[in-house]
Amino acid sequence: MDKIFFPININNDHWTLAVADMEEKVIRYYNSLTRRGTFYVDAILRFLADHALDKSVGDFDITQWRKVTYVDDAPQQDNGWDCGMFVILAASFLADGLPLVYHQGEIDEYRMKVAAAILRGYISY
Repeated sequence: MDKIFFPININNDHWTLAVADMEEKVIRYYNSLTRRGTFYVDAILRFLADHALDKSVGDFDITQWRKVTYVDDAPQQDNGWDCGMFVILAASFLADGLPLVYHQGEIDEYRMKVAAAILRGYISY
């Protein structure tokens, strides 16, 4: 696996996303409400290390990993209810190697595209 995606629900109130890039050895935290995710990034790094130890995957040196607790150029929401769509879009764009170039004004359009993709069984941009 090149990347592992971690959707994170915070207090049943907000969704964020963390992505572990296994080749670059970096964990990036994406939050559409401009908050840092130090706790979550640290927890994911511990999880990866524990998993590697449990599965005898080999040496997993946490000191080789870089932690990005907030991605500065991640798109930001301007309301209190679209965080789930921001997570879906970030995961989808990042999985396909695309830059995060969407914004709040496009969320309704993307919401329809996501619904259509679910019905179709695949995503098209």
